[in-house]
Amino acid sequence: MVSVDPLPSLAGKCVTGGRLNLNKALNHFPPALTATHTASFGQIALRLQGEPSQPYIVEASTDFTNWTSVTTNSTTSTATFTYNISDATTHFRFYRATLAP
Repeated sequence: MVSVDPLPSLAGKCVTGGRLNLNKALNHFPPALTATHTASFGQIALRLQGEPSQPYIVEASTDFTNWTSVTTNSTTSTATFTYNISDATTHFRFYRATLAP
């Protein structure tokens, strides 16, 4: 679904509204988040690995149902960015990352 080139002629005629771009499909990397402790007590660094130079939204949830955006950032040319969470000891959360629209 993320490997589609939107086409006005296909809008409303198929789920994606576009045609499959095989180059995108074969070279697509789903975002991966890893968490590490930082030197500061109670702080965690989330590292996102995804597509190079693309905008991503990192969201947090306590129940896997209600998601709240915590940051939007673009990956570097090496396909990463890091987000520091300073209140990690006071809140238990789940995190996910998606490509920004």
